[in-house]
Amino acid sequence: MYHTSGYKTVKDFFTRNRAELIGYFPRLVSYSRFVELCNELVLQFMVFAKIFCTVECDGMSYIDSTKLDVSHIRRASSHKIFSEIAAKVCTSVRWLFGFTLHLVTNMFGYVVDFDITSGNVADNNGSVIS
Repeated sequence: MYHTSGYKTVKDFFTRNRAELIGYFPRLVSYSRFVELCNELVLQFMVFAKIFCTVECDGMSYIDSTKLDVSHIRRASSHKIFSEIAAKVCTSVRWLFGFTLHLVTNMFGYVVDFDITSGNVADNNGSVIS
């Protein structure tokens, strides 16, 4: 809903549409608690996805990465949700503030392994995915 809403920030969307969101999510937390939970749940989500969403390597793998924007680069200094782990980075196209998703797939397109790092980590860093 946020991405199609036209709001520039998640906080704006969350606070101005709280009454409507409660209809969909009866146990909706406040925005400040949402920020706290995002940081706590990232690790739990990564563990879940590594265990249940990956397959064994079958000999041939492909690796690529993509940048995941957290917020516009101009709002990076005021961003609170992932301020400690996201990073500013200059891509070949533009500057952004966010993460890098590194993905290893087999020849059938199934995910073998993945890692999410701060935005300034490149694929050719050998410590990203072992």
